[in-house]
Amino acid sequence: MADGVREVSALCRICINACGLTVTLDEDGRAQHVTGDRNHPAHAGYSCAKGRNQPAYLNSPTRRLRPEARDADGTLKQVSSAQALDEIASALQAILELHGPEAIANYVGTYRDVLTVPFAEAIFAAPHTTDPDRYAAKPRPVTVRPVTEPVILPTADGGELRISRILSDHADDMVIVYLSGPKIVFESDLWNPTPSMPEPGAQRGRLATQLYQSITDLGLDVETVVGGHRGTDGTTLTHAAPLSYLKTAAGL
Repeated sequence: MADGVREVSALCRICINACGLTVTLDEDGRAQHVTGDRNHPAHAGYSCAKGRNQPAYLNSPTRRLRPEARDADGTLKQVSSAQALDEIASALQAILELHGPEAIANYVGTYRDVLTVPFAEAIFAAPHTTDPDRYAAKPRPVTVRPVTEPVILPTADGGELRISRILSDHADDMVIVYLSGPKIVFESDLWNPTPSMPEPGAQRGRLATQLYQSITDLGLDVETVVGGHRGTDGTTLTHAAPLSYLKTAAGL
């Protein structure tokens, strides 16, 4: 390793799971490379594509470090956080008054997990203002509940969609979704599918093992694993891979 270049341990803050990372810093202390920390007691080397790509975000020439707003002529100028929030609130209020509540949508991203149930309950309890939307025309009681036992729904092809909660060191509320017709299982954060057969025992440490074991224990007839995050072999990105790839990555 070159003079001044060093590796440090860190926690990823891309999402709520705080995976362990090994970060390579250059002589100026800037992140140059990120991988999963293989010595981390829970994640054992796991890191998703977003976490590993953080040097690109941090070192981007277009990265904004302070709130900015445009003047009347379109020129960006630095403003305080308080001013930025006030201007955003004012713009939203103007849209609300002109077009009504249906013109405003809300997206819940990182750290949504701790708010999912109360947030969804609030959405269904709120007024529906489209003239009228189908839910307002035929309202029904809505119950939002976590997945503790498998949820099984029929599909149009005569098969089933099965949602199952599984055990994982990554988080205690992981679920996988299985479609019996195409024999697909969807997962996120436990394994990133690769476009070619991985090395035995490569990727995700015991998280891949736990995912494969859960599929086996649930008796799911899976041919293809679809990931929420794309995997790569260094050049090619992919969203799906045969179950045998996951089994090899798990070292089984």
